[in-house]
Amino acid sequence: MIKLFFESTQRSNGGPVSKVVMFKPQGFCLVYFNDYKTVGYVLNKRQTLCGNVIEVKRYIPCVARAEEDSVHCIHRFSDPIVINVSPLKIRFIETSQFARLALDAQMNMCFAAFALSKETLSVEITCTLTNEMKDCIELASNWNHNVQQNFNGFMNNLCEQDIPVMQEIWEKITPKLSEVSVEHPEAAAVYLSKEDGKITVVGMKHVAEPLIESIGAIIDLASDEFVKEEHWTRETVTGLQQIQTRMLLADKFPTKMEETFPDIKVKINQGKNEIIIEDRLFGGKTQRVEFKI
Repeated sequence: MIKLFFESTQRSNGGPVSKVVMFKPQGFCLVYFNDYKTVGYVLNKRQTLCGNVIEVKRYIPCVARAEEDSVHCIHRFSDPIVINVSPLKIRFIETSQFARLALDAQMNMCFAAFALSKETLSVEITCTLTNEMKDCIELASNWNHNVQQNFNGFMNNLCEQDIPVMQEIWEKITPKLSEVSVEHPEAAAVYLSKEDGKITVVGMKHVAEPLIESIGAIIDLASDEFVKEEHWTRETVTGLQQIQTRMLLADKFPTKMEETFPDIKVKINQGKNEIIIEDRLFGGKTQRVEFKI
């Protein structure tokens, strides 16, 4: 209908139309005439279509907006978007060629480029649309939404999980991590932090989730073995007087303490006037015994 209307000299002062591009969500369309002079004739006439007065303006591609249009609407390309990302995810994307290529392909699909920042722990996404691209106006109108949706979808598919590890078994499990088989090693990474007592797995979910299960199984096995093993801690009580040491020996203090508390060992070093107490560990916890002399 629109093409026929603007091709009618009688109804619109128009002429032959090469194409009509519709932007229904935005409520306008672009009409391209074979002869650019026709635009002037159309603008000189008050246009009425189906009994409704329609607003007609000259479209200027170089600035992607209609002349005298005071609103910088959907034709203007979006400013860069900055999205905060966890430090380890940034580290993984930066060091994993697989992840960088995957995110780059995801961004290219929606006409965007990304840059990582370890300083601000963020990703800046910029628009790569140009005025010369086909349907750039319509693409620009949805660019912000499409980019954020695609980026968030990629990040949601990027797993990051901390696995706590007891310090007592740290040295036992870390050598075993190299034995874990990963189908696509470039799609996941393992980060160790002994100070924080944790192992963090970052990667694509289909690779990271089985890896997390395998590491968890290693930790569980090592924890069970540790609980079953007998461990002892030693504490020395010093500062005794010689008379106190003799009285404790005469009273058979070590024997009485061991009978009362089967999970400790007590020795008295008469030469140094000190008591040596050894506590047995249960799953990494000691049974503390306090006494006064």
